Amino acid sequence: MQCQAPGCDRTDIAAKRLCKKHYYRDYMKTYDATRQRKTPEQRERNRLQTTERRRTRMGCTPEMADKLRELQHGRCAICPASLVPNTKQEHLDHDHGSGLVRGFLCNICNITLGMYERRQRPAGLRLEPYEKYLASTRQG
Repeated sequence: MQCQAPGCDRTDIAAKRLCKKHYYRDYMKTYDATRQRKTPEQRERNRLQTTERRRTRMGCTPEMADKLRELQHGRCAICPASLVPNTKQEHLDHDHGSGLVRGFLCNICNITLGMYERRQRPAGLRLEPYEKYLASTRQG
């Protein structure tokens, strides 16, 4: 069987009577067209909805998140970094064992705390702020 694309005589048929070259080229055109339909505003709205779904799964409502931000004065719970609400730099920290929300962290503290909890001690890191944060958020 020969490719049905005009001027093509290839016989390596992938699907829809087209060779791999023409089939994937047409597929990627369709994929790119559907992806580009979203405006930047729609993509931002989808990102915010995804963030809210994740937080809700952790048991943190938008009102609780606002209250927690207020208690932390818009700063990371470990270091003095300012946090911009609902951005990729703001991480909602939670205990993976109990599922309890502990606070908002900046990106660096979130990564470092994860390493600390997995017993991976980065060289030259002061551990006191992380130990103090974990001690202050323990239940019991």
